[in-house]
Amino acid sequence: MRHWQWDLVGFWVEPLCLPGLDGVGLAPNFSHRLSASHFAKAQNFVGLVIRFSAGGEISMVRWVAVLSGSVGAFAFLVAGLLCASLSPPAASPKVAAEWLFHRADDVAMWQPNAQIVDAAVTPEGLTFRTVGYDPILELGPLLDLPASPWHTVEIRLKSDRDGTAELFWSNTTEPPYGGFRPHKRMPFWVTGDGQWHTYRLLPFWHPEGKLVRLRFDPFGNANFTLASIRIVELPVAKMSPATEQVREWLLIGDGELKPTQRGWTVSLKSPDAFLLTPAAIDSEQRFFVSIRMAVTAGKIATFFFASEQLHGLHSYAFPVVADGREHTYTLELLSSPNWRGRIIAIGLRPSDTVNATATVREVRFSAEPQGVPEVKVVAFALDDATPRAGVPTELFALVRHAGGEPARRLHPILRLPKGVEVLSQPEPVDTLELTGSFMSRATTRFRS
Repeated sequence: MRHWQWDLVGFWVEPLCLPGLDGVGLAPNFSHRLSASHFAKAQNFVGLVIRFSAGGEISMVRWVAVLSGSVGAFAFLVAGLLCASLSPPAASPKVAAEWLFHRADDVAMWQPNAQIVDAAVTPEGLTFRTVGYDPILELGPLLDLPASPWHTVEIRLKSDRDGTAELFWSNTTEPPYGGFRPHKRMPFWVTGDGQWHTYRLLPFWHPEGKLVRLRFDPFGNANFTLASIRIVELPVAKMSPATEQVREWLLIGDGELKPTQRGWTVSLKSPDAFLLTPAAIDSEQRFFVSIRMAVTAGKIATFFFASEQLHGLHSYAFPVVADGREHTYTLELLSSPNWRGRIIAIGLRPSDTVNATATVREVRFSAEPQGVPEVKVVAFALDDATPRAGVPTELFALVRHAGGEPARRLHPILRLPKGVEVLSQPEPVDTLELTGSFMSRATTRFRS
């Protein structure tokens, strides 16, 4: 059973009703702070923004409206009591299949090969040791499970050694390999600290149509305890698919997510956590992605996407400027071989640093670069490495367009400290396209 927790992240007052807020997620402008006097003045509804979380796995934001009388304290008390009695959102994750390895009947369904030895059923789960280079634990009974793009596979496991495990699946038993194929698999990193970890995999195996076979391959020469394998369907049914712009996010993994006036603020507490949302994007019509966000730490962000035609969640890494200020990052995805067909899911990991805070203002899809131009000086130097006093020398700057719409009417201005004269300013530039660059030059002279 999944145990849900809730916390209040915002509230508002409406004179009569709250249209357009049904479903998972919340537009940032609906959350703001109110003083106690607002409750005293409210005559009809008090709205509360509540975030539900399930063990750090999944986070959803929902709203609830509470009838308020003229007495603010009474309204606040009623609201608090209602929050305390709330059940999780109706769109909670659904378990599609589950195997608990402390139960002998479940263990009997999974067949080990000769490289899994000393297997035993314990109250914690199935303990075993691996030898060789290709240990396999294969589900014997055939499945008949519709393959959803929103399935996540949760594997609860502990190991005494780091390594890469793999999950395999198939919609057939035909040879070779009993239906298993190299492209129908998902590797994942296992932490070998002897502690319990839940590994959540999003295989995006929907092109299979249905699942018939499943296989878990641990790595060799290690000791394991396997507690459970579950197939869970993510609660996206009420989320609005992104077509031109992302409007709501689902948090996958451990972290905190909340709507603010500036966008969605997220802090990821594990390196594999990220944001996800359903999408309905024509890859041939919209192949530019403009991401406007501020990040406090880290060097690399990752953009994720899934295609209706292809297996897997594909990724595109890009560098970020972690100065806490907003920047526009524009990605051109035509060069990606996997950006094709109808895009059904979009994801974002704003930073590669755990506990970094990011505020994602906008993620937009278009046929042309969008957003505020991001023009940077990437090199700045004197043409003469040993300038002499009184002799003119050129100073140059390499300027590059890193993101956003084309930059127009650029007028570089050079300012230098006392003792250095500017004999000529750089020439203006009419237009600088995305990823374009130009060399800006000025003539200077050191005074004698």
